[in-house]
Amino acid sequence: MRMVFGEYIHQKRIRKEIPLREFARRIGVSAEYICNIEKGRKAAPSSDVLEKIIIVLSLTSQEIEQVYDLAASSKAAENAVPEDLACFLNENKYVI
Repeated sequence: MRMVFGEYIHQKRIRKEIPLREFARRIGVSAEYICNIEKGRKAAPSSDVLEKIIIVLSLTSQEIEQVYDLAASSKAAENAVPEDLACFLNENKYVI
């Protein structure tokens, strides 16, 4: 069975022995928000929050690649427009 974004973050956080509230505080978001991500009730966060998660969890380059892949799958599952595509479209109105 393929891992999903929230499960992956949850497992990494638990392995690092970081309590949920402490993890949320270090990232600058609410514990409820992190809980919803870990439980799969919310898609992966914005790239800014994702970067903070990567730093707090001290992920390796291979783990970072996996996080980005899982985050993209999470957002696609929610039918979200990828953040980089949304920026491109906003900057290039003629494309729309």
